[in-house]
Amino acid sequence: MCGFMYLWISVCALFILTSCEEQRIPEEKLLVVTVATKDTDGFRRFLRSAKHFNYTVKVVGRDEKWIGGNYMGAPGGGQKVRLLKSALEEMKNQDKIILFTDSYDVVFASGPKELLEEVPAGQTQGGLLVREPYLA
Repeated sequence: MCGFMYLWISVCALFILTSCEEQRIPEEKLLVVTVATKDTDGFRRFLRSAKHFNYTVKVVGRDEKWIGGNYMGAPGGGQKVRLLKSALEEMKNQDKIILFTDSYDVVFASGPKELLEEVPAGQTQGGLLVREPYLA
């Protein structure tokens, strides 16, 4: 009887692990979106790290004049929000999970698979990967 229970528990555990694996977000669905109006050293580091870890990146606002203001004071970083909103509108019919991030002071330290393993499939909101509570 004890052997049967051990086998049953093992089969259940294997089923649960297999089910979890099937519910993971596929790597090819992840699209990294960033706003960058200037080609800075930090931005180039961001792109190199994204390429190294095989991320798909969409850059919006490239070569546009920055008129977003001081994000810490009035009128705020409205340009970044407008650029992001416009990009999201263009992508609304794509079956993608969008990860929006800064790019001037960000580098990737692992690949999409590792990043997505940290996010249960049900924790995306309308295709957006939201990790900041005030953005949810």
